[in-house]
Amino acid sequence: MDPRRTGQVRECARYQVDGRGARVRCSFEDVSGASRERQRLLVNGTAQGSPVPCSELIVALPEVGE
Repeated sequence: MDPRRTGQVRECARYQVDGRGARVRCSFEDVSGASRERQRLLVNGTAQGSPVPCSELIVALPEVGE
């Protein structure tokens, strides 16, 4: 099932920015109590107008916080 069609796609709610104001990192609050169900995290972006290679992770969120 394509998450874009089920409405389960969400943009990062808490970006961290560098000194130039560029979004460089997504932060998650305490994920230790999150569901152990696997989640798909897709990371993409641009740098100086050029695309950044896309990264995809499939993880249980509590594992990310370890």
